[in-house]
Parts: sequence; structure tokens; C-alpha cells
Amino acid sequence: IVLVDTAATKATIESRLRRLANNLEAGDSLFLYYAGHAFAKGAESYLCSGDTQRGDLEATSVSLKWLFERLSKSECGQIVV
Repeated sequence: IVLVDTAATKATIESRLRRLANNLEAGDSLFLYYAGHAFAKGAESYLCSGDTQRGDLEATSVSLKWLFERLSKSECGQIVV
């Protein structure tokens, strides 16, 4: 799955990752590569998406906590981020 520029919205990223994680099996390997901006607010870290809004950063970006929780619930045997 490749998401580039404006196609990489928060909703699209989260939807694709959620569906992907649900379909991974024990023998699978997942390699997740992100090239873009990120930021931290307090103890939370976020990945910016194609529709991240400067005035509403946390709500319009992808939470790394959410991402790691979602991936850890998968059956996948190997995950590289």
C-alpha cells in the first residue's frame, strides 16, 4: 500500500492500517515506512498526514500510540516500523 501527498489523509491512513492489521497472520511480515513530518506534544507523538491542520494538530494527525496499539493486536509474526 502506498499513500502519497493528499491521498495520505488521517482517515485513509487509519482505515488502511486497521484493515491491514486485521488481515495479518502469524507467518506474515509487515514493514511500515513513513516519510514525512512528525511532532510530540507532552508524552504523545504523532505523524502528520496530508490533511493535518496547524490549528488542530493532535486531532488531525495519526497518533503513534494508536498505531502501535493497533499493530500489536494483529496476528502478524514480524512488524518493522
